[in-house]
Amino acid sequence: MSLKIHPSVGVARLGNSATQICLTPETIGGLPFEADFYGNATGTIVNFKDETGLVKRQGQLFRIYQDDGAELTLNSPNVLSIIWTVHLANKKAAWYQFSELEGNLLYGPQNNYVNRGVPFRNAGVTGNARQRLIVDPGPRTVSGIRDSIGFDRADAPEGYPVQYPPNVVTYGSPIRTLGELRTDNTGRLVVLGGFGNAGGDEPLINYGGSDTWHDDISDGPVYATVNFRNGDPPQHLTAWVIIGSPDFAPEIVNISNLSDTMYDVGVRKFNLEPQLYSNGQYNVNYLAAYKRDILPVITRLGRYQWVSNIQAMSAFASNNFDYSNNSSTNLANRQNYFAYFRRPDAVPPVLPPDQQSQQQLFRTQGTDYFPKMPLGSGSNSVSEVNIQKFLALNDTQYFLLQQWARGFFIDDPSPAPIPVNPHDTASVGNCVGLPMCPGIEVTWSM
Repeated sequence: MSLKIHPSVGVARLGNSATQICLTPETIGGLPFEADFYGNATGTIVNFKDETGLVKRQGQLFRIYQDDGAELTLNSPNVLSIIWTVHLANKKAAWYQFSELEGNLLYGPQNNYVNRGVPFRNAGVTGNARQRLIVDPGPRTVSGIRDSIGFDRADAPEGYPVQYPPNVVTYGSPIRTLGELRTDNTGRLVVLGGFGNAGGDEPLINYGGSDTWHDDISDGPVYATVNFRNGDPPQHLTAWVIIGSPDFAPEIVNISNLSDTMYDVGVRKFNLEPQLYSNGQYNVNYLAAYKRDILPVITRLGRYQWVSNIQAMSAFASNNFDYSNNSSTNLANRQNYFAYFRRPDAVPPVLPPDQQSQQQLFRTQGTDYFPKMPLGSGSNSVSEVNIQKFLALNDTQYFLLQQWARGFFIDDPSPAPIPVNPHDTASVGNCVGLPMCPGIEVTWSM
């Protein structure tokens, strides 16, 4: 029997309520769940804030599944115990200053931090002393039902060299915890992040922070040990958890979410779908699935109107023709629609700047200027090094939309899902996948 933790990468979210929590959505674009103290879901969320107006922290629920899809809990007949261990940390203060895409080695080895002259944060702290800049409360372990433990000093593991920032700061709030672990009524794990605190002793100089500052964002490994009643050897499982910022509009999905980004990397780098991509190229005869591959992009373009007044983007979800019709009579409509989308530029770029699609705001036809899609900032619209001004779909999204424009797609009402566990796509599918600089839940350095 093979077991896995799902999600393999979970995402909890900060909040400043000390009394109430909620749980992450279980579908892309879904709503979170109200929950009791231990993370037992009590229904779809009604209020994102508690009665005093403070934001509920959003806990990530981790479950264990057999390879046949059945969940294992402490209620399973052969399960003796499930022991969960999580190690959260924050290394920001010991890392380099934020400098857009400098340091991203996808642009070549010469683009490393040292070559680019990017300084460390807290550069005045040198040698082994820099290790003390890391917020490292050590690992925490829970087991059984309705268990809990914090990532604060009081719950530090005996003998572990914990590291916390100063208890008193001049500006903001000190960091005294990175969150908590809890188990629900069946022994599932709930990971809660911090309370959205940040503090330091120097004035803030920009959104990237200042020296001496720390915050309670974190991430780290998740471990589970499952012990069995029948004497089978224990199974040791691993996953990861990211603590992100609050999401106040979970039903509005990013045009390229983090699940899309991971899927794109899996397709192009790990042979995830060889019938779609193999030997370094896409299969030009591949049939996209309209409802799985195309409709989500169109829908997301239209929903941005609820958070941003981008009328040009809303026009691409206006149903001015039948998007699902793959007949030759609809070919010109589809191709004209697709022509407005930026081609993702190679990383590093192979074309001169004036020919890079992500440098261009408009599609021009004579005297007609209309913004290219998606109409959003790219991963570097602020500096002159590794410029990527405007957003594009990722490579796989762009190829599938191109197949749709060519008529190489099917409108199956129930298309086969992508070969990724839906528990995994849901957690990261509600995160930003592009642009990746500075990113929201994660950045390009992941």
